[in-house]
Amino acid sequence: MSAMASTTSKLARCFQKIAEGREHKTRIVCFPFAGDALPASAFRRWQRHLRHETALWAARYPGRAERMNEPHPEAVHDLVGELAEAYSREPVVPTVFLGHSMGALVAFELARRLRDTAHAPARMIVSAFFAPQSLTRERDEYGQDDDELLRRLDALGGTPAEVLRNAELRELLLPTIRADFNACDRYIYRHAPPLDCPLIAMGGYRDPLVKERDIADWKDQTQNEFRVKMFPGGHFYLFSDDAESLVLWTLVQELKRLRAEWVPTWG
Repeated sequence: MSAMASTTSKLARCFQKIAEGREHKTRIVCFPFAGDALPASAFRRWQRHLRHETALWAARYPGRAERMNEPHPEAVHDLVGELAEAYSREPVVPTVFLGHSMGALVAFELARRLRDTAHAPARMIVSAFFAPQSLTRERDEYGQDDDELLRRLDALGGTPAEVLRNAELRELLLPTIRADFNACDRYIYRHAPPLDCPLIAMGGYRDPLVKERDIADWKDQTQNEFRVKMFPGGHFYLFSDDAESLVLWTLVQELKRLRAEWVPTWG
């Protein structure tokens, strides 16, 4: 396999290009939540709301969809390494990283890995997850107790009740969800200087797990502009009928600002 083909293959394994846009002046890279079996599906319907110069990508995690035969990552840091290697080979475009729930942690650590490089994101949007410096308590791993895992899923919402009641679907989904929860719970925060880019932290008013005060704690992770935006809905407000149009409006406004303000600093 040629070097170019190998690079293309690695990128396709780690990121799905949902829409490229004709002019491709900006890029949004979405990082899915824990247990998302089809990572691109949650974000795909956003493409019709974006202008043609915006590319829309979704990160692909091992152990699901096209990567079903690969082992699940044991920790978030393991996942970030291969994402950084693949992403850093792409052309430099002003980019927004958007991570929801577990994806917020993945996006944050990838931004850290890429800082001081041309591929660092120009904007960060983190959603429905605790600020990483707050993840210092010892957390339980999710072993063989399916009932406990199902209770957590039911409390968070976002997983249809008919899926939770279907034994075959549970058997398919629970190993991935358990592995993702464990990867988050094994996360070890390492102190480092705050990111250089603007950061928006978002959440749902009715999220039973991540409260507005938790969202506000992300302020310590940027030395640039920081904003909190709260929306109607629970943990999965991002994809709800009540909030999705408001979320998309926020995203479109950030892209407008990015196109207006971005000045290449890498030649």
